[in-house]
Amino acid sequence: MENHDLKKALKDDEVLALYFHEIADELTRIAIKITGNLDVDDILSETIIRAFKYRKKVKKPEYLKTWIIRILINNCKDYLRTNNKFVELVDDYEIVVENESFDFVNDYIDKLPTTCRNIIVLKYFSELSFKEIAEVLEMKESNVKYHYYQGLKLLKVEMEELYE
Repeated sequence: MENHDLKKALKDDEVLALYFHEIADELTRIAIKITGNLDVDDILSETIIRAFKYRKKVKKPEYLKTWIIRILINNCKDYLRTNNKFVELVDDYEIVVENESFDFVNDYIDKLPTTCRNIIVLKYFSELSFKEIAEVLEMKESNVKYHYYQGLKLLKVEMEELYE
């Protein structure tokens, strides 16, 4: 959605609903990866309700998506707190490069510390920039980069056994 459409989405219910439809798969993947639960409908519903209710608080329309993702992450954290759950990624996604499956990477991603895992998920699966991730996670951009590279370093160490 273009910037002028995002402005319209902040004022028009139907346009915002269409925008949610566009990003629904991405929001679902993020929620599943954070909670480890395939049944994230309640979390997504709460995210949509809050976004509709508080959308006038968005100052810059170009950050609408990161603002929505921030709401989603907060809802996921609330879910985990309420249900006293540990965060585990599910094994229902796979990484495919040139028709080759890399779903074994899930096991290695699961072993990462939560902060590193969340940043890597947002970077690779949601294709957010470091700046957007910093806004979503309410961290400094330098801290995001630090945890990102630490996560990659840990993945490299863990995955080196594959090449031995």
